[in-house]
Amino acid sequence: MTKLLHIETSTDICSIALSINDKIVENKSVNDRNVHSEKLTIFIKEILTNANVPFNQLDAIAVSKGPGSFTGLRIGIAVAKGICYGLDIPLISVNTLHSFYYGLKDSEKAKDNLFCSLADARNNEVYYSVFDNELNELIETKVGVLESSTLEKFYSKSKLIFIGNDIDKWVEIFENEKNVVFKKNIFADAKNIFPIALKKYINKTFEDLNTFEPFYLKDFKVKKSLKLKKFLNK
Repeated sequence: MTKLLHIETSTDICSIALSINDKIVENKSVNDRNVHSEKLTIFIKEILTNANVPFNQLDAIAVSKGPGSFTGLRIGIAVAKGICYGLDIPLISVNTLHSFYYGLKDSEKAKDNLFCSLADARNNEVYYSVFDNELNELIETKVGVLESSTLEKFYSKSKLIFIGNDIDKWVEIFENEKNVVFKKNIFADAKNIFPIALKKYINKTFEDLNTFEPFYLKDFKVKKSLKLKKFLNK
């Protein structure tokens, strides 16, 4: 039996799932900022205990690699790599934006539909990617301010379905376009990285533990507190 542990920490949601063969058997999530470091390992132990699966029976760890929250990604990937090192098992990474696709209903994954997946990048920017129902990217994952002209060539010919965790602020730009659909309430969830992770496990598409890093896409900027600034300027 193939047992995969899935870790999703790219947003405010901390989510863990366990799959056995082709099914998710345990899934646990909490939507709360700054709890990843506190809850992640607890959730992992809980779902493995509930499923009666010891750590040493895991075959691989799958992790959402980003783009997304810098802190969340660092925590999730550090834990994933630590388990892989300790158990000598492979690491699988999944593009966060691609995983949102698996939050859709099967009826929405029509062959002729296209998908624009979004994740908040802050400062009025968004991580986005456009792809077909086989996850072939028509616009590779990038970051920036999304404009209607960027996507017009897609929704002028096909239905374009927006998915992800940063949809509301972009609705106004596209709401009058007849071929544009916004699917809300699709969030980052470990169970949604499972379909991609299972395919990668079967194909042995693994990451190099020594070199693998989060897919940040933006430069990390440390914000200094006002008190720290005053102290440094003395």
